[in-house]
Amino acid sequence: MLRKYALVLSTTLLAASVTSCSSEIKPDEQIYVENSSKENVSVSNSASDPESDSSADIVLIMPVTEMTVGVYRDVVDEFNAEDNGYRIEFKYYDEYYDSTMDTENASTMESFAQIDNQIVLDFIKGEKIDIVPDNSFTDKGRFNELVKKGAFTDLNPFLDSDEEINRETLNDHILEVNETNGELMTIPLFYTIDTLYGETQYVGEKRDWTFDELAEHWNRMPERSTFNGRTTKTSVYEGVLRRNLASFVDIQNCKAYFDSPDFLKELEFINSFPQPIGQKTDPDNSVPEFISHAEIDSLGAYHSLSFDDYFNKRDITIVGYPSDDDGGSYLETIFRFGISDKSTPEQQKGAWLFIKRFLSYDFQYELGSHYLPVNNAAFSDICKEYYSRSGESFTYTIEGQECTGSYPDYDEYCEFLEYIDSVKKLDTDVNNDITKVIEEEICAMIFDGKSPEETASAIQNRVEILVSEIY
Repeated sequence: MLRKYALVLSTTLLAASVTSCSSEIKPDEQIYVENSSKENVSVSNSASDPESDSSADIVLIMPVTEMTVGVYRDVVDEFNAEDNGYRIEFKYYDEYYDSTMDTENASTMESFAQIDNQIVLDFIKGEKIDIVPDNSFTDKGRFNELVKKGAFTDLNPFLDSDEEINRETLNDHILEVNETNGELMTIPLFYTIDTLYGETQYVGEKRDWTFDELAEHWNRMPERSTFNGRTTKTSVYEGVLRRNLASFVDIQNCKAYFDSPDFLKELEFINSFPQPIGQKTDPDNSVPEFISHAEIDSLGAYHSLSFDDYFNKRDITIVGYPSDDDGGSYLETIFRFGISDKSTPEQQKGAWLFIKRFLSYDFQYELGSHYLPVNNAAFSDICKEYYSRSGESFTYTIEGQECTGSYPDYDEYCEFLEYIDSVKKLDTDVNNDITKVIEEEICAMIFDGKSPEETASAIQNRVEILVSEIY
């Protein structure tokens, strides 16, 4: 039985800010999981612990850092304590952390870059690595590159032959979205949905829209309307285009499409807004809101979209990010695992035995209050805790005003299931180097007056070079 874990999560800031074109990772913004014993984690440059090594076991290597190892330590300890013929050992990469890239008060994405580079290099050289969690990488774009380049084995055969964890016990749609060319090279533990929504009176009734439809509806908005409470070049870029950058990059075929009419059209739209300099930075909630960002991590979060902050009912439409294919909402996976394609079949079998523990009902149900579980039974039971209270109400206070909230009913639960099945895009961020190039050029357009045409051309030229260098 898996022990209970205390999950402590906050957002790691990786992408470069448009306003500063740089990024810092502050100590309280790092992702970690702390077990109940608050055990200190020691860092070793060796994959093996001579005192606890068992020559009879098949050793499986997992890349980690001191910052990420706590996520897995307890489960690894339990796995290693069993007489299952396998033993997992951590390979630490902390020695590649570059403290010279730190600022006075924080780490930066450049501080961690060499860790990510070394893990990728070890894959290329054929160094022994068997189990790869995505949070071994500070830059998830590097993990995505390994997926696109076929570094991991297809997990479908394991699901097909496993009686406990398979496509009947897990959400088959989520697995399909995670596939690359029909192969399930990584498997997520949890997920959320990243999207945009607006009041139906402003955005219409169509669930997903193209960029032309977004621009058309925006042109009909009342004066002083906002995107996520703001209307500057920067805020419109961050609210609309930034999320779609990966759609203009084909890592697998080493191509970029920033010279396309669609990308230019979006740059021209962004450039039509005021400069951010001298503009109010806090959101203005007193004017009509065009579209807002939503991170849907529960049935309750989906339900709350239909209400304002004071729980007044409103008709909303989930429009997603503008796109011409597959809708505009994204599945954002939480903790993905891959198994190295270079591992032996026996090592891959042991790696699957370990990974499937995180997909069990107990583990998924315990942490499912934070995210949407991929385990069907855990997902269903957690949602039932919401809709079984339909008809009840709760009270809360906002800005000194007491408000009354409600719970979703079973029909809304069914609607939520339908919506999840309609989301067909996986969050596959490009790496930090590519993002930095794009945002440097967009900064030049926003602040230095470079034209959209010049900006698109510069991004295309620079990103083409970067994608051609990806192994």
